[in-house]
Amino acid sequence: MRVAGNVAVGRLWRYDGRYTVLEEMLEQEPIDIAITCTGAVYQPAVAIRIAESGRVRTMLCEKPLSLTAADAEALIAACRNNGVLIAEGWKFRHHPQHLKAKQIVDEGGIGEAMHILSTFYSRFEDRRPNTSRFISSVGGGAVRWMGCYNLHHALWIFGEEPERVCRTVSHRNRASLT
Repeated sequence: MRVAGNVAVGRLWRYDGRYTVLEEMLEQEPIDIAITCTGAVYQPAVAIRIAESGRVRTMLCEKPLSLTAADAEALIAACRNNGVLIAEGWKFRHHPQHLKAKQIVDEGGIGEAMHILSTFYSRFEDRRPNTSRFISSVGGGAVRWMGCYNLHHALWIFGEEPERVCRTVSHRNRASLT
C-alpha cells in the first residue's frame, strides 16, 4: 500500500517508493542500509524484522533503541545473528568536540572524573499533546526524548553505571527538584 499523504514529499525528492507495510517495502525495494525512526515502542519489532530480512547490512536506529533492556537485547541478537551492523543515533559520540572531551578525560587531563553536571535545553515550541515526544506510552517524555542525552553522555564519560542520578526541572520560571 502506498502512502497517499506523502505524494508531495515523494515529488520533492523525486521518489515514489513510500510504504505503510514494512513487508511490501522489504520485498520491493533494493535496501542496503536502513534507518529506523519509528519511536521506541515500535522500533524493536520493526528493526528485528528488517535485520531478519537478509536485505540490510547496516542499520541506524533512532534513540532510544527500545523501552526495555529485553527488547534491546533481542534487537542486538537479531542483528548479530544476521550480520547487521547496528548503531543507535547518539550524534554527540561522533562530534569532534565531544570526542576531544572524552579523550581529555580518558588521558587524565582533568584528573579523575568524579561528578558531571549536565544541562540540556529546549524551548519546547511544539507542544501539541498528540506529539510522540510527549506521550509516555509510545516512548516519549522528557527523559526519553531529551534527558537521555545527559544520562548517556555521563555513562560514556565515566564508562560505568552511576551511583546516583538527580534531576531538576524548570517550567515557566518555577523550579522543582525531584
